[in-house]
Amino acid sequence: MEAAFRAHPLWAGCSEEELDSAGEGLEKYVMTKLFTRVFASIPDDVKTDEQLSEKIALVQQFVRPENLDIKASFQNETSWL
Repeated sequence: MEAAFRAHPLWAGCSEEELDSAGEGLEKYVMTKLFTRVFASIPDDVKTDEQLSEKIALVQQFVRPENLDIKASFQNETSWL
């Protein structure tokens, strides 16, 4: 698609940044429309994912990075969540 953008007269004279932005916009639009088909989950997978998420949430209530011997320099709340 990038080659098609570059070759089309409406995009003549656009900067690299504008072409990159257009390509990213197109990708976002297409993936928004295709998301459920591309990343479809079977019901069993959804159930398993939910169960795993619940268990991880329970473990996070009492296991802290220091319990896992993670150095203080590598501990940050964002990564942990």
